[in-house]
Amino acid sequence: MKYSFFIFMLLFSWKVWGVEVRLTPSFFGQVKIEFDYSSNAKGGNDLVGILVSGEGEKTPLPTNCPPEGGDAKLGDVYTLNFPDDLLVVTCLYNLNHSGLGIKGVDYRSMVFNGKGGLHQRKDIEYLISGYEGTVEDGGRSYFFYDNKELAALKIKSVAKGDVEDPLVLAHKVVIRRLHKQDDAALAYYISPQRVAKLLAQNPLSKENAGLYNDMGYALSEIGNYHDALKLLYAVEKVVPNRMVLMLNIADSLWASGSKSRAKEYYSKYRNLMSSSNKEALIPLRVDERLGD
Repeated sequence: MKYSFFIFMLLFSWKVWGVEVRLTPSFFGQVKIEFDYSSNAKGGNDLVGILVSGEGEKTPLPTNCPPEGGDAKLGDVYTLNFPDDLLVVTCLYNLNHSGLGIKGVDYRSMVFNGKGGLHQRKDIEYLISGYEGTVEDGGRSYFFYDNKELAALKIKSVAKGDVEDPLVLAHKVVIRRLHKQDDAALAYYISPQRVAKLLAQNPLSKENAGLYNDMGYALSEIGNYHDALKLLYAVEKVVPNRMVLMLNIADSLWASGSKSRAKEYYSKYRNLMSSSNKEALIPLRVDERLGD
């Protein structure tokens, strides 16, 4: 989504005044939304949005983002074509209640449908709203659908009747958290129970072996070598000569202390890479651990 700033941007803050967001695809003839802050009767600032059609006609959104402990900040804004044409506006609230141990970000998504008039879809909003951060009991809460791609997949999966995240969505959540190096979130999300349900719903095959390989890698990255190897060995039965799989198994075995067994997989990995003329891509640790 492209943002263009047309009034004034407050430096050193997330809060942006006068933001125009173009909608691609358009939303029932509306091609953009203009956002701004508007003072309310309580002395705070509501984050308000106004839809603008291709002809320049303006329609205010029926719901705005009021301040709560501070002004709301604008998150993702996008349109979706499934299950209906939808407009999604996510407002962000930075929470910091040190006395209660609460610190994090509250994601609140407003979802609108324009068929037969602009109205809110609260039955969808709860799917892509949530809080991520510390909570009062000293624990942590996670919210995994914090961008357009993940939110759209979540909405579609529930519309299809999925109770749990399907394999493709689960894989994308895992990859996103791997990129963030968020081990705690990964440990929470890819529990043994979730992996078992995914395997039951989507049995291992040559087509999805790569997705499960990545999950096994993620389990290893967070130090859960037992479950990582259990999953990676299962993948090996389906694609026994997958090169990156051999490396993942070897690394997991090495980290878990099974170094002799790890060397067998490092050797197999190196042979596969060499036979494919990919010696230059072999990580240095492979030869180091093989003693070459």
